[in-house]
Amino acid sequence: MLRAALGAAADRLATTGGFGSTEAVKRAVRAGLGVSIVLASAVADEVAAGHLVALPVADATLVKALRLVVPEALPPTAAAARFAAHAIRGATIGAAHRAPA
Repeated sequence: MLRAALGAAADRLATTGGFGSTEAVKRAVRAGLGVSIVLASAVADEVAAGHLVALPVADATLVKALRLVVPEALPPTAAAARFAAHAIRGATIGAAHRAPA
């Protein structure tokens, strides 16, 4: 996406694996360490206060890996089981399903 928007200038960008949390990313951007792509809702307060500027990302398909996390030692409640089934087709809750290493 950045390459399409910036062309050859994208080659000069340094990227990082992440800061560990959205709050850390926002602090880094406020400190002038770079730019980031985050959910609009995550920066709504900072944008409203004038601390950050949000620019729309047009015509882009963004993908984020998500994990459904459940406690291993506790059996799922009926509501949790229904949520998992809805969120992830064919999900297995508990020790039988492990996230890839």
